[in-house]
Amino acid sequence: MSRQWLNGQLLDEGDPQLAELEGPLATSGVSSFTTALVCNGKALHEQQHVRRLQRDATAIGLAPPDSEQVLEALAVLGRDTFGGDTGIVRIEVRPGRTEGATTLHATPQPLGDEPQTWTANIAPMTHHGPQEYPGVKLARCKLYEEAREFYIRTGVDDALLFDKAGRLVEGARTNVIVVDADGALLTPDLALGAVSGIGLEVVRTNVPQLETAELFEADVRGANEIIATNAVRGAIAVTRLDGKSVGDGRRGKWAERLARVLSSAP
Repeated sequence: MSRQWLNGQLLDEGDPQLAELEGPLATSGVSSFTTALVCNGKALHEQQHVRRLQRDATAIGLAPPDSEQVLEALAVLGRDTFGGDTGIVRIEVRPGRTEGATTLHATPQPLGDEPQTWTANIAPMTHHGPQEYPGVKLARCKLYEEAREFYIRTGVDDALLFDKAGRLVEGARTNVIVVDADGALLTPDLALGAVSGIGLEVVRTNVPQLETAELFEADVRGANEIIATNAVRGAIAVTRLDGKSVGDGRRGKWAERLARVLSSAP
């Protein structure tokens, strides 16, 4: 039986405290989360995960979690579940029992097999634009749930979301980077409403060539490379879009470079 971490305690799945989270607390208030790649109890980009949880908790009106408690949850649950192997730990900041209080809940997930390259489809639903909590990774969001159902149903790895003006905003589970026909490295402005992803943050910090640009469907379809980024998967080349090859249909040089950046940056 795998265990979960709740406010400093490792608990078995059947523990009444965990069962309580699936009751009224599961849908009361706004929650945010982050998902970390953990190996031997240490998370990749751990300080970025701490900052995200603290920033997002503050944005949604909760007390920011203590940094040491976040690191403890990643380390203890990671070692308890995966030992020296690699897995995923999801940490959610939830409303507590008193106003403004925070509940910190962490669950393990197996990493599973990942393809070396991804496929994607353009999502039929329109991105809603900037949300009430800009950049926050919300635990429950209808748009992302619908987009996830779409890419699973259509047998691809991600869905690209465009706003009502026809501009690329993000992927259903990633931030998106495009290499255009001239070789420029481009990504949508987060002000359009995308989640502020840790993978994109690391790229911005380490790759000065990355520029912000408006990207319409024709720009994306005509790209030399499309690269999906997040903290767990790193930088993944999207080699097919709507069933057609992106560029030459192979993983490009920028995808390889960004993958190295994301796997080696602290």
